[in-house]
Amino acid sequence: MKPLWVCILQTPLALATFELSTQGRWIVDEVGKRVQLACASWYGFDQRDLCPGGLDRQPLDAISDLVFDMGFNCVRLPVSLAAVLE
Repeated sequence: MKPLWVCILQTPLALATFELSTQGRWIVDEVGKRVQLACASWYGFDQRDLCPGGLDRQPLDAISDLVFDMGFNCVRLPVSLAAVLE
């Protein structure tokens, strides 16, 4: 089973719901189970065209499967406020 973030990338945002919170120093899911994030940074949203890198060469499903296969369970998307406001 793919982790939730992969499903979010492949599902309209309105249908994707989940909840993470903190308990002391831990990140936990809806039932209080500790979650350890292993994040990859995906460049592109911080660039002028605000498009994640690689989408012009591979479909989103292929990229998200690759990220998952590499052992990551989340993706950081750096955003440039200046690029958004331009």
